[in-house]
Amino acid sequence: MKARYNGSCEFRLCILIVGFFLALPIYMNHIMSLLRSRLYLTS
Repeated sequence: MKARYNGSCEFRLCILIVGFFLALPIYMNHIMSLLRSRLYLTS
């Protein structure tokens, strides 16, 4: 029971890490577009 619980925790953590790395480029793209629009507004 305990080992099973630990396994599910590790599995959930793996999903969280994979999801984070998959979402990272999207977040970076969003931040870059925001910075670009801000630079265009100031210049």
